[in-house]
Amino acid sequence: MHQIYPDDGLIYMLERIANGSGSGLYFRLFESNTTPALGDTLATYTLSNTSWGRIQVALSAYTLEQVFTHIGSIQAPNITFTNSTGSTKTVYGYVITDPGETELIAAARFDAAPLTVLNGGTVVVTPTLGDMSNLSS
Repeated sequence: MHQIYPDDGLIYMLERIANGSGSGLYFRLFESNTTPALGDTLATYTLSNTSWGRIQVALSAYTLEQVFTHIGSIQAPNITFTNSTGSTKTVYGYVITDPGETELIAAARFDAAPLTVLNGGTVVVTPTLGDMSNLSS
């Protein structure tokens, strides 16, 4: 049996996920040549140094809510990762983690992966969380 999430319930659930423990979720770049899969855990990914590859996004930043054909999403303004490590970095995508950075919530590989980011260069990500509010068998 499938659960059905009414559209308003879906947005509510996504907002609760984004709020985490009240401090928001982390978006982290990853440097491993990994294609995200359903069985992944946080240990699947080699994460970038926290001094440049880690940004926390609070629930209050998610100002766009939408549901279209029962697919819901919430979105915050773009976040920019600036490479300040002193060397060139190669990144393949990003993961989203809980506030304690112990749980993998989602992962995405960049369409043009890998990205080579020079020292002082940037990577821009649009923080989006989404899910489906109806399932079919």
